[in-house]
Amino acid sequence: MAHFDLLTKYLPAPLRDRLEGRPNLGRILTNIGWLFGDRILRLGVGLVVTVLLTRYLGPEQFGSLSYAIAFTALLLPISYCGLDNVVVRDLVHEPTRTQEIVGTAFLLKAAFGAVTFVVAILAAAVIQSDDLRMQVLIVIAGTSLLFQAFDAIDFWFQAQVRSKFTVLARNASFLLVAALRLALVLLGAPLLAFAIAFALEFALTAVGLVIVYRLDGQHLRAWRPSKGRAIELLQTSWPIMLAGLAFAVSLRIDQIMLAEMLGTAQLGIYAAAVRLSELWYMVPAVVIHSVAPAIAVAKKTDPELYQRRLQQLLKLMVGLAYLVAIPTTLLAGPIVYFLYGPEFAASAPTLAVHIWAALFINIGGVQNLWIIHEGLTRYAIVSTSFGACINIALNWLLIPELGPVGAAVATLTSYGITFTVVCFAYPPTRRFGTMMLKALALRG
Repeated sequence: MAHFDLLTKYLPAPLRDRLEGRPNLGRILTNIGWLFGDRILRLGVGLVVTVLLTRYLGPEQFGSLSYAIAFTALLLPISYCGLDNVVVRDLVHEPTRTQEIVGTAFLLKAAFGAVTFVVAILAAAVIQSDDLRMQVLIVIAGTSLLFQAFDAIDFWFQAQVRSKFTVLARNASFLLVAALRLALVLLGAPLLAFAIAFALEFALTAVGLVIVYRLDGQHLRAWRPSKGRAIELLQTSWPIMLAGLAFAVSLRIDQIMLAEMLGTAQLGIYAAAVRLSELWYMVPAVVIHSVAPAIAVAKKTDPELYQRRLQQLLKLMVGLAYLVAIPTTLLAGPIVYFLYGPEFAASAPTLAVHIWAALFINIGGVQNLWIIHEGLTRYAIVSTSFGACINIALNWLLIPELGPVGAAVATLTSYGITFTVVCFAYPPTRRFGTMMLKALALRG
C-alpha cells in the first residue's frame, strides 16, 4: 500500500482520483504496471542472453561486437532528434493536433536516421580503414538507426497513457531475437550473425509498432506532417539532441577509447561489467516515462504540486539506485564469477565502480524532464558537453594506468560532474541542485 501511495503522489490533482469510478488514475497505474512488466521481462531474459552470449564469444569477440554497438550508439541521439519528451508533451497539450504532431515527428526521425546511417558508414570506413570485419560489424549495427522513426507511434501511446500496446510490440521482437541469439549460440554461429540479430530487433520492433497502431484503429496515412510543426519541434528539440549527443559520448566513448588504446579483449572485459550495470537503467526509466504526461499536466495546472511531485520522483530515483548499487558493489566478485566464469574475473572491480553510474543516470532522467518543462534546454548542451569533455580527458589519463577500471572511474566522475556539480554553476538550475541534494539524503 505504501508503494501505491508513493506512486500516486506523482499525479496532479485532476488525475489523482480514487480508483473507484475514476478511470484516469487506474489507467496510469496500469500503464506503469505494463511498463514495469516489460522491464522485468527484459531484465530477466536480457541477463540470461547476455551471460550466455558473453561466455560464448569470449573477451575478444564480445569486445568487437560491443565496439560496433557503441559506435552506433554515439549516433543514436541524432536519429532521436531530441523529440521524445517534447512530442509527448505536445500531444498532451494539443490533443486535436495529434496527426500533425505524430506525422511530423516520424518524418523528422526518418530523415535524421537516414543521415546518421550514412555518417556511420563513412566514419567506419575512415576510423577502421584497416579492419574490414569491424567495418562490416558497424554497418550492420548501424542499420538500427533507420528504424528509430517508428518510435513516433510509441510517443502517441505514451501520451495516451496506454503503453500496453507498445510493450507487447517491443516484447514480441525482443523475445524473438532473444530466442534467435540463443539458437545462434547453440549452433556455434559466427560473430557477424550476432550483429545481424542486434539490428533485426529494431526492425521487428518497428513492424510491431505499426501493427499495434493499426489494430488500435489508427492509420499512418492519416498523418499530416507540417513544415511549421517541424520547425517548431526542431527549435525546441535541437538543444536536447545536441545534449543527447554529448551524453552519448559520455556513455560510449569509454568503450571506443578502451578498444583503441588497449584492444578489443580489454573492451570485452569492460563491456561485460557495463552490460550488467546498464541492465538496471531500464527500470527507473519506466516510472519517468509513465508519469511524464501527468507531470506535464501538473506544470500547466498546479505549479506547487508540480514541484512537489518532481521532488518525490527524484527521491524515488535515488532510492532505487541505492538499492541496486550498494549490494552490487559488495558482491561484485561473486556475481561476475558466477555469471561469466573465471575468464571474466577482471570485470568485477569494473562492475563495483560502474554500477554507481546508475545513481546519476536516474537523477539525469528527472533533470531532463525538469529542463524541458522549465524551458532550459540550452543548459543541457553546456552541462553534457562539459561532462563529455571531462570523460574523454579522464579516459585518456586513466585507461593506460588502470585499464577497464580507469574507464569506469572516468565515466562515473564525468556523470557526477554533469548532473550534480554543474547544476550549481548556473543560477537557473540551482533550484534543481537543491532538490537533488535533498533526494541524495532521501529527504523531501
